[in-house]
Amino acid sequence: MIETVFCLNNNDNVLTKILGYKFSTNLSDVFKAGFIENIAWKKLWDDDPIIRKTNNLENFDNVVSIASQKGEDAKFIQKTEVSTAYSPITKASTLLVEGIEFMILELLSIHLNDYFRQYNSDKAKEFISEFDRSDFSRLLLDNRFLSLFSTSLENRHIFAEVAKKNLNSNVTEIRGFDGSYYKKFKLILPRETTIERPALGCIELKNARFKLKIKIKYENYNYNLPDGFEQAYIGVAPAEITTKKVKLEIENEVNLVSLLNFKNWQYYSWLDSFIEELYNQFSFEEFLTQINWSTVSTLLHTQQTLSMFLSTQNKK
Repeated sequence: MIETVFCLNNNDNVLTKILGYKFSTNLSDVFKAGFIENIAWKKLWDDDPIIRKTNNLENFDNVVSIASQKGEDAKFIQKTEVSTAYSPITKASTLLVEGIEFMILELLSIHLNDYFRQYNSDKAKEFISEFDRSDFSRLLLDNRFLSLFSTSLENRHIFAEVAKKNLNSNVTEIRGFDGSYYKKFKLILPRETTIERPALGCIELKNARFKLKIKIKYENYNYNLPDGFEQAYIGVAPAEITTKKVKLEIENEVNLVSLLNFKNWQYYSWLDSFIEELYNQFSFEEFLTQINWSTVSTLLHTQQTLSMFLSTQNKK
């Protein structure tokens, strides 16, 4: 289980980056690139958003005054009723899950390419295959980001000028200054491996030896960032953003019968290293550990306390 988080600006509904946290920065870049080319996605994102704005103080029947005496400035306590009714997933949430799917597939593509680079011999070609865009018709139909970003340059208006330069087929990625993105999507996998998307937010790879399933679980739950993180690290007031969490459930199964065959397991050891890389880039708790937030927050707190103390002393 990997727990990830993302932040949304409450005013303009834009994803707010957490610098250094790859899941957050990559998610923001993916959506920026998608919205540049498809304004319909941006309209969908804003019209049926993840965060639905409500004015809690419009109905004063739910507000209790706690002014101790008549004439004093009234203070209010808002009564909040929690509904247990099912809340259908919004269109923006569906788009969010598709964006995360694309990020997982892209990371898998990069990881596999790096891993199998060490096996370029003719013998290795007997055990691994390269799958390109034409092999993933179902995935392309179901995931809008994968379909858009892997479309050839000559078929995308935003890359019209680039396409005129007749770039060779070795170009695997292009990032425009405006945020636009092109990815020559491919996967290098052991032969007879299939990759499927049985449902929204579920990616499954399997063959006779293994099965890897990754499920994206987004349930619209808020996430409480560590005290002071918004102000000190992101640079915003806590009320300016809403933080949501997403869980990744990873199931990695190995066929017990296949363990009797000791040959060619080197073509499968990428499974563990990919899951580890997914954890390093997606886990928010791991990110906090990487930046040593517990120590940083302690230093910030002591500096603030010392500053307040010195200020008080100077006033005496």
